[in-house]
Amino acid sequence: MNKLKTKKTTTVRPEQLILNRNSDFIVVEAYKSIRTNIMYSIPGKEKGKVIVLTSASASEGKTTTSINLAITMAQVNARVLLIDCDLRKPKVHRYLKLDKKDGISNVLCGFADLNKAIKQNVREHLDVLTAGDTPPNPAELLQTEAFER
Repeated sequence: MNKLKTKKTTTVRPEQLILNRNSDFIVVEAYKSIRTNIMYSIPGKEKGKVIVLTSASASEGKTTTSINLAITMAQVNARVLLIDCDLRKPKVHRYLKLDKKDGISNVLCGFADLNKAIKQNVREHLDVLTAGDTPPNPAELLQTEAFER
């Protein structure tokens, strides 16, 4: 009787998914291709206002894709502000090894100043606003006038 051969599973740390000098060429090129498609699909004067990434289920790659797309946009000298609006299970701060405190939730509640909460130059041309403390009402917080501003 033949035995089934199974692959050994390896644990991947979140920061290993983020583009860096050692990333596989094909992965880097895939994100650059997404960046190019986005740049060509937005009319000239509307370029770069807001790009939102979302999905219906957990673990579909929203955080990884958001961070890597932000990095590739910043690589063409675009000024990028990545905002982690996952107020229930935020991960951007972990993937980028940033302090979570004083994020978007704290700013919206008036507990932190926006300019001080933004982590400047996490990468060249890339600033990050983490999620901050987990509020008791995340969905409602993102529907406020303060968030719209």
